Amino acid sequence: MKNKKFMAMILVLSMMLMGAGYAAWTNTMDVTADVDTGELKLEYLDVYTNATDPWYKYQNSQYDVKANTFKFTYNNIYPGIELCVNQRIQNKGTIPAIFDKAIVKFHDDISQELKDDLVVSINWYQIRNADGSYHSRSSYSSNFALKDLQEKLTDELKGVRLEPGQTLELGGEQLNKHFDIYLPSTTGNETESKSVGFTITMMFKQFNK
Repeated sequence: MKNKKFMAMILVLSMMLMGAGYAAWTNTMDVTADVDTGELKLEYLDVYTNATDPWYKYQNSQYDVKANTFKFTYNNIYPGIELCVNQRIQNKGTIPAIFDKAIVKFHDDISQELKDDLVVSINWYQIRNADGSYHSRSSYSSNFALKDLQEKLTDELKGVRLEPGQTLELGGEQLNKHFDIYLPSTTGNETESKSVGFTITMMFKQFNK
């Protein structure tokens, strides 16, 4: 009789220990965590062209900005004209962004002559912090045909990193925060009264350590 009671006690104790062990094991596997994903968001800032400058009163220009895409349309092109185009794009996301490439698409009505004859002049690019303070600058000093804009932007800016809040600016002479496009005064009559239109899309990707 005593042996039966002793065995029953051992059985009950074994079951209790198994229950405690099982509870401990399941508790260690019950993990709850919240994960927040970052946001990759690059946007153009304010836009400036010289369309409102009385010096360029014969110029007819329009632009349209949507996020990281900048659309240009210039009408009544003539030899000697100079177009000043603001290029300021900011990292408005929550994670660092790396410049990947520029995509330039010309509008259907632009002539090959204008692509060849229009000259783009970019003298530098710089990065500013979220508070507007200066971060870094790189010399650019490049003049090239408009037809090469995609290639030149991609090659020069490849790998440029923007922290959240930082702004990338492309500039011309005398610290102006825009790059220039001009048609040399020696250009022939084949470009007279023509229009030029193209869209720049600045592509960024997330920074991975």
